[in-house]
Amino acid sequence: MAATISAQTSPTIMGIETEYGITADPSFFEKHGEFYGQRELCTLLLSAHPSAKAKWSYELERPLYDLRGFIAKPENPDCSRYDREERPPIYDKMLPNGARFYIDMDHPEYSTPECTNARDLVVRDKAGEMIVNTAAERVNQELGIGVRIYKHNSDFKGRSFGCHEGYLMRRNVPLEKIITAMIPFLVTRQIYCGAGKFGSELTGENDVYQLSQRADFISSEIGVQTTANRPIFNTRDEPHADEEKFRRIHVILGDANMSEWSSYLKVGTTNLVIKMIEAGFLDNAPQLESPVAAMRKIARDPGCKETVPANKGNLRAVDIQMMYLEAAMRFASQVPPSPEDQHVISTWQETLAALAEDPLQLCRKIDWVIKHRLLSTLQRRHKWKHDSWSIRGADMQYHRVDPDKGLYHYLCREGKIDRLVADDAITQAVTSPPEDTRAYFRGRMIERFGKDIVGINWESLRFSSQVGGGAILFNPMSLTKKDTERILSTANSVQEVIAALATAASS
Repeated sequence: MAATISAQTSPTIMGIETEYGITADPSFFEKHGEFYGQRELCTLLLSAHPSAKAKWSYELERPLYDLRGFIAKPENPDCSRYDREERPPIYDKMLPNGARFYIDMDHPEYSTPECTNARDLVVRDKAGEMIVNTAAERVNQELGIGVRIYKHNSDFKGRSFGCHEGYLMRRNVPLEKIITAMIPFLVTRQIYCGAGKFGSELTGENDVYQLSQRADFISSEIGVQTTANRPIFNTRDEPHADEEKFRRIHVILGDANMSEWSSYLKVGTTNLVIKMIEAGFLDNAPQLESPVAAMRKIARDPGCKETVPANKGNLRAVDIQMMYLEAAMRFASQVPPSPEDQHVISTWQETLAALAEDPLQLCRKIDWVIKHRLLSTLQRRHKWKHDSWSIRGADMQYHRVDPDKGLYHYLCREGKIDRLVADDAITQAVTSPPEDTRAYFRGRMIERFGKDIVGINWESLRFSSQVGGGAILFNPMSLTKKDTERILSTANSVQEVIAALATAASS
């Protein structure tokens, strides 16, 4: 899959947006009704998190802009998602750790700050679990309504919650090349980053175990949609950076992971594939005959033995992933990788070898394998039938973020899960932003001068009329700790920060 390598690749910038499932005691919904109850729960959750009273600015958001060069119609014109300018700050918060915590539709959502490597992104994603769970604990202590939070993608009632990824990429790479190279990779990567699910809402099957929770909800190959007719490759054109130079690859088909290793492989391998596409190294990627059908077939194959038709013959998902891995290894031999990328490649290689031989070898690392083994054990022990709500309850309980109640956390305490990152690093990331992206400046400004910020988003800060002006953050690699620590530690006002930045820019 090699071609001439281009020297031009964008800096590594990536993030994860997780839509959490939320519920409470039945009495709460009896009082408020299901839909308004969900909205009320989300409002209570956001209210429980202290933060600066900066109002989120939507002026640079454009969820209907399509990379193919047009503006799409709203999926649901009546949905408040497209009329958010009047929403109060309580619905949308930027946090001192550089992340965003907000309400989208009828669920809470947490977006990590911008990160430069896969391991740091896993840490920031796990910090989001702690932040959301702490807010739920505060609500329960104050109101006693039994709020429960789940990091999953399916509620067994036909609704799916998304876990989206974003990756920075040069805008001058032809879109068709990106789509052609990425679709087979995205379809098959579920063999190591799927979260696992018992049953299927799409077909009504109760006795099937799926690798991915999102596979049932992906129904097209290409499109800008995220809540209906969801595509494998999403074409939303919302770069959150200098739009003349960059685009953001917005991946919506992935699962929300509890396993640190699944999450690490998910973002690490995807980032490598994007770098190879930028460098012109994947011009001959394998092509699937029917990507949507292939995604669903692969999801229903815990043995990882089934094949799907492609232009290079009938191939297993493992075979296709091996092709991308081999390309990454050749790429690394010509463009020396960072130590983190080299670790991603070696982990990818070990994981695919285990999947090809026996997926159960990964029962301590990969979400769908961990959960498959757990649910199978519980089913045999308790003699549960396939359509039992006990199985579905245990399935969901695996994803509960409360460390005292969630089954994933229970397995961690029992020493049955292999960890990748340290708890101390996660705890620190709850309050501290990454030091090597613009998230550092944004987070520290919120921490020190939050009262003076009246508008904020990923690319800009707008200050109150008393202060005046603002700051533009179009470059995700600028305003890092190295660039701004001295300024932020000595300035006593926003005006002093602005003046110091102007002086530094002109020197």
